[in-house]
Amino acid sequence: MRYTLNKGQQTLNNMLIKMCEEVERIMIGCMECLKNMDRDKVDYWMQEDQLVNDLEWSIDNECVRLIATQHPVAKDLRKIVSAIRISTDLERMSDLAVGVAKTVRRIDEPLCMPLTDILLMEEKALEMMRLGI
Repeated sequence: MRYTLNKGQQTLNNMLIKMCEEVERIMIGCMECLKNMDRDKVDYWMQEDQLVNDLEWSIDNECVRLIATQHPVAKDLRKIVSAIRISTDLERMSDLAVGVAKTVRRIDEPLCMPLTDILLMEEKALEMMRLGI
């Protein structure tokens, strides 16, 4: 039984890493839309967000399966619940990044100032996400 639980937790870890990589890719791509005012790529990133949504759903299902079949306690249960919470936060980050890309569609005039602060926020957010995962 312990082997199956450990294997399931490793599967969760791998899924979270994959999800993190996808969110990072989407965040960078959506910021590129903003930097370049590229309206044509917005739909692409909206579709890519569906991959993250699907990963969140898969992680939630794996967590429920592990809880139902392996009856984890203490540390193991906390790890599983943490995976659910992390996947929810990553999914939200992806949604917010797509929201940034969608903003490009509403901007009709050239930007009045450089995106310096926003680009710094992007760097910090990516750094925190990488450290967190």
